Formats: sequence, structure tokens, C-alpha cells
Amino acid sequence: LGKAASALSPGFGARGPHTDGLGPTAFPGPESVAQMKTGLEAPERGYEGGYNFFDPDDFLTIQGLLGAGDVYLIEQIRKVLDRSGDFICPPRPGSAFETLWNAGANLFLQRDDFDVEASEVVELNDAPDSSYPKIAVLAAADGNCTQGQVPHHFVGDVPTYRAISGAIQTGPNVFWILSSLAYAGSAGEAGKEWLRSRLPRLRKALRFLLQLQVQPPAAGAGLLDAPGSLMIDTLRRTGITSDSNAAFIAVLDRFADAEDAVGSPVTAAKLRARASRARTSFHKLLWKEGAKAHSNQVENFGATRGHYITSVDPITGEQRDFFDYDSNLLAVAYGITPGPDVDREILALVDADPRNHRSPTWVSGILYQSNDTIPPGGSGDASCGYGRIALFDAMARRRVRDEASLRVFEDRLLGRLSRDLLRTTWMSERYDFDGIQDPTRTPFYFEYPSVVAIMVLQVKLGLELGLGRIRLDPWKSSHEEVLHYAVGSLEALHSSHHVRLRTLHVGRTALEVAGLHPGGAYRASCIAPRVRGSTTNSDDVADDAFKLVNKQPKPRLAGDAAPTSMSPPLVRCQEDATGWRRPRSGEEMAPGADADVLVTADSLGEVRLSVDLVPGSTFVLGLLGSESRSGAADHSSVGMNIAPVA
Repeated sequence: LGKAASALSPGFGARGPHTDGLGPTAFPGPESVAQMKTGLEAPERGYEGGYNFFDPDDFLTIQGLLGAGDVYLIEQIRKVLDRSGDFICPPRPGSAFETLWNAGANLFLQRDDFDVEASEVVELNDAPDSSYPKIAVLAAADGNCTQGQVPHHFVGDVPTYRAISGAIQTGPNVFWILSSLAYAGSAGEAGKEWLRSRLPRLRKALRFLLQLQVQPPAAGAGLLDAPGSLMIDTLRRTGITSDSNAAFIAVLDRFADAEDAVGSPVTAAKLRARASRARTSFHKLLWKEGAKAHSNQVENFGATRGHYITSVDPITGEQRDFFDYDSNLLAVAYGITPGPDVDREILALVDADPRNHRSPTWVSGILYQSNDTIPPGGSGDASCGYGRIALFDAMARRRVRDEASLRVFEDRLLGRLSRDLLRTTWMSERYDFDGIQDPTRTPFYFEYPSVVAIMVLQVKLGLELGLGRIRLDPWKSSHEEVLHYAVGSLEALHSSHHVRLRTLHVGRTALEVAGLHPGGAYRASCIAPRVRGSTTNSDDVADDAFKLVNKQPKPRLAGDAAPTSMSPPLVRCQEDATGWRRPRSGEEMAPGADADVLVTADSLGEVRLSVDLVPGSTFVLGLLGSESRSGAADHSSVGMNIAPVA
């Protein structure tokens, strides 16, 4: 991760609008803007002049950098998100949409109402001779943009709403929303406040997607009729596509959680209802059992495997099927499928193609070429391995979570990519057919280093940072494996008998820890920083934390809480003999809460707690009967040990 973060950090920049010399600018005079570039300048850079690509480039960079635990970098992420958010497409001057917007559409956004009929959207966008919402988007984006559209990227200071190929993609809206929610969940109290203030903007971006939904009684009702590909702009994918719709359902799920977190349960319920309908339509319309190969496929590696096809035309019903690995892995990764049988069928499809054993991970079983690409005739972006697809491959393996999936993840995905990253430090944009970093593609690129960082933190360690919630659920090869991640302000140590966790979360936080001894009794404690700002290193914290976990006074049992409460046991930070301070004055504490709580892991080896965290606090969980810290320390050198890089 240290090398990944080093590779990514130079991508941030703030420069005046005239320094690139790329023609008209959006602002008069010099102004600093938040830029996230695509790679290292050495001295030239791929996609020179362009920045803040959410297709999904910046989504990957942001996810990787959030794992750096660096407050400065997290603040730069906020600025990048705001930069693109500032240019979400406004109403076109003089349009009926602008009139409605000015007359009170903002109230519409604030009253938890997303029930917009397709015909209404078409009318508001002045799309002639059509009753289909996608036409409204295309008509409004013929050189400009449509309502709620997130910029694809910037060139100089000018926002651009089309991909470099000229395609209109769903990806910028999807991945800007997901990036915004990831930032809000990782940035502690600042993230929550930012989300509350930007929620109207996020809802506006979501409406761009909602207006693409197919309406009943048409087949595929609730799914998007996409104007282009989700995240590979040169592939011709339109209609009810599996890539955009798998990601769209994931957005609905996570947006609903965010609405709940900010106190909008009505909106959350509506979004979950939409997600449920879309899931049903997705599998019903796009799933094919052992579909036959496309006529131009040279080697049909997976023809006997069930999978989600590429697309269905919502008007003619025409089907297209390239045996896409990206969209199928997305569906598994985000839990869009109906269950594990479908998940394993999709992984078998991916594993049947030997190119996926060489190049993590290939695009599709059938090559996009000729008129299947934008512009017609190209195939380079369809004949290579992508880091973004490798990430969804890893996430899909984690969801299936069997021994075979773990072997693939640790050998073919994380193992392979981390070895290449450590060997070369900088990585190429893509892998080629032979499984080497393609020397003809953009060098010093961010994507694969970002993906390695995400795989370590989210897939291997299983650390989920949400709004008011944290889950730690490592994916281990054995129950005794110990993982230790310590970068910046972020730390997570996990063994089956000892857990230590430090994030930027503050206040009442729902905490879940998995991978413990089923039925084991654990003492949970919350430790705040020392009084008077004394400096401590991680070893000091570990020593004192272990002493606190193993101190002798009898803890308050979880069962001693008020009998009327069904909430998880509450742990709070307070002073004790080791010198940790009490909560700040005015902090709300539930009656009966204590610094030490005895909890029992359930039959799956999980515990669930509520913790009142203060800035800089560390949560500690220790198995009762551990005799000394030295045993835990000895184990911490086993398995994956991720330490800060000097």
C-alpha cells in the first residue's frame, strides 16, 4: 500500500486555468482547481490535460487513497468530489426543465420523493417524437449535457460530459456517487457533515440514472436503458445492459443506506423498493442458462456456462451477448444475483478462459471489434486485462468465499498484482494477451496500484467503513492467521483472540467483528488518547490496550443492560488506571454504559456492539484467558503484516 499511495499522491494538483494551454477556460483569471490525474508525470503523462475521470478512474484512486489514513489526502479527495459535483449539469437555459426547477424542483429533492414518471422526464427535457427516456438524455447531450449528468472529466478548466470516444456513459454518475458515499463513510464526522450538505447534489446525480429506468409494463421494468457502456467507453453497449444495471442496483442499495444514516427513512424505503424490482428484472431478463456462443467467437471457452448477457433492446427485444466478464463479476461482487449457485456458475465462466489466468482480468469471452466498438474498427480496449475488472473479480471471489475462490484471489489476483507492483513500483495501464504489463499502453498509471490497495483493505482485511458503522471481517486461509494493517490514522489488527481497531469515526458507532471463536467470551474496551497531548506510538497504545483488556475487575455483563433495551451492548471511552481520559464534557452516554463490556461471539464467530468513539480512540477486543500480550505480539508477525512505509 505504501508504494500504491506513493504512486497515487502525485496525481493531486492545483494549478491555474491557463497553464495547460488548452483553449477556452471556464473561469476568468487564475484559479486553483482540485485535480486528480491519471498517473505520474515523468515528464509527460497519459491523457495529458485531462483529470477527474469518474469512469471509473477516480473511483479507484479515491478508494485506494482512503486506505492511506492520511487526513490531508482525505481532504484532497473531498475537493475533487466537490470539483465534479460543482459541475453536475444544470437545467439548459430556456428549457421546460429549468422552469420547473426554478419553480420548486429543489423542494422535490428535499421531500424524499423520487417518483418521476418517464413521460414527465421526456417532456421536461424537450425530447421530440419519443416516449422513451434514453432519447431525452441523448437529445439533451448532443454537445452539451442533460439534467443531473456528472462530468465525465475535465480538460483544462472545461467540464466534458462525453467520454474521449464520444460516448455517453452511466459510469461518471455511478462512480461519483459511490466515491462520495465511500468518502463520507471514511472521513469521520467531517464526512457525515459533508454528506448532509451535499445530499441535494447527490440526489440530483441519482435522478440522471432514475430517468433512464424502463417503465412498466415493458419487459425489464425498473432497469436502465443505458445510452452507453458503464466503464469501457469504446465498447458499444446500449439498451438494457448488464454492466450499467448491475452497478445501478448497487448504487440504489448504498444510497438507501445513506438516506437512512441522515434521517430520511421514507426515501431509503423507496430506493430499496426500486432496487428489489430492478434485481428481479435483472435476472429474469438478462440471465441465460448455458447460452450458445456468438458467431464470431474464435474460442468459446464458456459456452456451456450460465451468465448474464450483454444487453436487450427494450423496444425490439434484440439480444447481444459477448460473454462479458466485467458485468458478470459486477453482479456477483455487489450481490445482485439470486444466490450462490449463480455466483459459482459465473466464476466458472471466468475461470474457463485461460486469458484470465494470465491477465487479471480480461474483458469478455468474445472480442468486441468492427461495429461493436466506438469508433468502429478498433479492438484494443477489448483485448487486454483491466485493473477495474480484476477488482470486481476479487470482490466476487470474496462473496463466494470458498477455498477455491481464496486460492484464486491470493495467487492470481492479489498475489500476482502485488508481486508486479513491488517489482516495478510503477505499472502500465493494462496487461496484454501474454500476461505482461503492456508496454504500448500508458505507463506510470494509477489503476493497478489502486486496485492492490483496495484488495488489501477491503477484500483481504474485510474492513468496511460506513456512516456510523464499521465491520471487520477478514478473509483468511486459516483461523489462526493474523492480519495487521497500520497506515496513517488507520489501524486494524485481527486475530481470532485479539482485535485492535482505529479509524476516523467519532460518536456512536455500530461495530461488527467477525472471524472470532464461536461462543468465545471477549472483553471489549474503548481507549482514548492520553491527556495533555502526550505522544505515543502504536506499540505504547498496544501495550496499554492489552493491559486494559486483561485487567482484573469484573466487567459489566451485556445481559446487565436495561431489560427493555434490545440494542447491542454499549462500550464507551473513559479513564482508568492506565491513564486514559474520560469522554469530553457534554458527550451523550447511555445509562449503564461502561468502558469494559463482556460479550460472547455467536455461532458464526461474530460480535456486534455499539461504541462511543472519541477522536483518536482505539477499540480493543480480547479473548478472556489470554495470559499476556506477548502471545498476541508473537502471532502478529504471522500472515500478512502491512506496516507504515517510511
